[in-house]
Amino acid sequence: LPTEVIWAEVRNRKGAVTLLGVFYRPPNSNRDVEEEIAKQIMDRCGGLRVVVMGDFNFPNIDWNHYNLNIFDGAVGVKEGFLTQYVDRPTRGRATLDLVL
Repeated sequence: LPTEVIWAEVRNRKGAVTLLGVFYRPPNSNRDVEEEIAKQIMDRCGGLRVVVMGDFNFPNIDWNHYNLNIFDGAVGVKEGFLTQYVDRPTRGRATLDLVL
């Protein structure tokens, strides 16, 4: 799949683990790519602290109201109980860069 992703475990001094995922999803990627992103996020959300960030290129999501105009991969975010922390558009009127 054309998505670029890297996952890393970060440990603090007490040994607590946070899983860090960084994604790049090219614009106009197909549904298979979106489903793979959602699957990777969901697979890693069980029992660990997770931070996911990157350039997801999901212009059709209203993150302020969690309005999913199309699938756009955000189901992995919602089902993984993640929160979008970027509260302003990052390109034009769209929030393409996410920190979850």
